[in-house]
Amino acid sequence: MLKTWYSFLLCWLSLQFEANPGVKVRITQKGLDYGRRIGMELLKQAVLKETFPSWSGQESFSVVKVNYVISRLRINAVDFPETSASFIPGTGISLSVAHASATISADWRMNTWLLKDQGGITVSISGLFIAVIFKVSRDSTGRLSMLLHNCQLSINSVKVKLNGGPSWIYSFLYGYLEKSIHIKLDKNLCLIIKYKIQVMDAQLRKHKVLSQIDAFAQIDYSLVSSPAVFKSHINLDLKGDSMLYLGVSSYFLKSASLAYYRAGAFNITVSEEIATTFKLNTAFFKDFVPKPDFSMQRYLEIIYNGK
Repeated sequence: MLKTWYSFLLCWLSLQFEANPGVKVRITQKGLDYGRRIGMELLKQAVLKETFPSWSGQESFSVVKVNYVISRLRINAVDFPETSASFIPGTGISLSVAHASATISADWRMNTWLLKDQGGITVSISGLFIAVIFKVSRDSTGRLSMLLHNCQLSINSVKVKLNGGPSWIYSFLYGYLEKSIHIKLDKNLCLIIKYKIQVMDAQLRKHKVLSQIDAFAQIDYSLVSSPAVFKSHINLDLKGDSMLYLGVSSYFLKSASLAYYRAGAFNITVSEEIATTFKLNTAFFKDFVPKPDFSMQRYLEIIYNGK
């Protein structure tokens, strides 16, 4: 019976530790805006280093079929002039980018039964709008999890400039490439964002939640519950270093003080020399001893009567 009760007590304490965080973290709108500015700069750097696979297609020009390949795609410049971030209550974080633009360069190669040619291509994208919602939660290990909840985008303009090749090839490829690139961006950009968020989530799952302070103590940074998202902030409840919660009533404190009083722990003897030197008298202690209310009077009666 004693073993069963002990097991039950351990389970109950374990549940209490999981339900009550040792550290509460709140991220406000100002904190979110700061993170957005830092994040957008990091995103710019990452985008400029991004590499893209080659893609090919086939189009017909009158009775001539043209096979083309676009390769060595690279982003030369990107601009995010308008960005905003906000909390979505009960879900996570919303991030939007408006009036974004980018310049992409690549190589093109085409061949028909008549000729083969190649050259360079410059793609200018303007009026790009992206709105994504990240869902934040707690995974089974207590780590923060982030997934793509929703993604919307629109592109105002895609312009293509070709270098090299006869003029008739230019006029032929302009329309097809602009349309093809526009369709590919509409189809794949949200998929790319989803993949990047999955990579970020995988990195979060590898993050250590235990930090060793010394040979005897460590701090647990795991979440005890999913993040609570409100309109103005998000709360993160971390396990921290909480090990035991102890509730003490006022009766306990009064009983303890009475026990210490009876044991003589509150007895202080002031010699005549000290009293004369510091001019100590009963009026001196008026600021330290509060005026007795009903409970204090009763408390003094208990001490005086010994019961």
